[in-house]
Amino acid sequence: MLKKSIVIMISLVSFSFAININDAKELIKQKNENLKFLKEDIQISLKDEEASSIWKNPILGIGANDILISDFKARDKEAMQTQFITFSQTIPLGDSFDIKKNISKKQTLIYNYLLDDKKLMYNSLLSVYFSEYKIIQNKIVLLKKYKTNVQNKKKVLVQLFQNQNSKQEEIVNTQILYSSLELKEESLLLKLDLIKLKIEELTFTKISKIEHSLESKKKINLDINPLIENHPLILAYKIKIKKENEKIKLEQSKKYSQLKLSTGYYQRENFDDYLAFSISMPLSIYGSENIKILKNKKRFKKSKNSLNILKNQFMQDIKQLQFQKKNALNKYKILTNKMIKDDIFIGEILKSKSSILKFNSIKIIDNLNNILKKKLLALDELSKYYKANGKLKYYIGENL
Repeated sequence: MLKKSIVIMISLVSFSFAININDAKELIKQKNENLKFLKEDIQISLKDEEASSIWKNPILGIGANDILISDFKARDKEAMQTQFITFSQTIPLGDSFDIKKNISKKQTLIYNYLLDDKKLMYNSLLSVYFSEYKIIQNKIVLLKKYKTNVQNKKKVLVQLFQNQNSKQEEIVNTQILYSSLELKEESLLLKLDLIKLKIEELTFTKISKIEHSLESKKKINLDINPLIENHPLILAYKIKIKKENEKIKLEQSKKYSQLKLSTGYYQRENFDDYLAFSISMPLSIYGSENIKILKNKKRFKKSKNSLNILKNQFMQDIKQLQFQKKNALNKYKILTNKMIKDDIFIGEILKSKSSILKFNSIKIIDNLNNILKKKLLALDELSKYYKANGKLKYYIGENL
């Protein structure tokens, strides 16, 4: 906790600083505006819950009737001339009040699940961004070695050309290869900057440096069905279905949902005062409630279909990511455990022949470059592995 507090303090007093993935998670929780908006939605929804359990305000009326055009002040000419005070109150009937409260509570719960879902998403994105950043850094290191080897090869070719033992086109091709490696390096450097911008977008913090170590490559057996059923977004959809069902009940209750109680005190000059009392209620005659009930039933059915579609999408996404992860790891192992080792063995043979038979050093350089090319390919597969692994964290439920 102390480390997290220090990170936040530094972020407030400096424009930029170096962070690791744990620092980024803490910054998101503290500074991300999207999370703040969802938290505000929860607070607003809680207020809706409070409001849903409060009766409508009573209505107080004050007035006078039978005002004579010929004499506005005269209030004792006719028995019906009165000054009055009235009071009316709408009284909810049945369980409509409870239904409204249940709807508000379910909406609050939906916002809470959406907040959890957003945190899962951000954690997943951070995992993808940080692992990709580290892999690109490793690629750049290999490219620099590759460029050095190409330069060394060019020097050898120039010497051989001077002795008429090489062709000029080989020298030009080497220069072209060097230029293409420079372009790749520039492209990778741009990707680093773009990833940094994406992390800054999530953390709302200017970042100067990123520190990260790749996670160990673990094989995780996933029980997919429980993961899906307990995922916050799935749970939000489930609550939404219940909310739509509550709306159907609410529209059904509106047919005879409330009474309006009214009473009044009427004062007359030279005549007895009197009280008036009335009870009124809406009549369900034109069928507007039935139309709304049917409308909400369709929404209820649509929400159930949406949930089934989302579950199926989750199932397919998890299976595809597991396949991508497994496939990338297998290719990575083939490249590192077999192909690169074979090239290293060839390199040892070339070196031994070079020392004994004064073998051409160009083949040694080409062998080193073959190793570097396969290492870059291995990093490509490693990138696919960690990208799939990071995306899986969203479905596994790994939070910030």
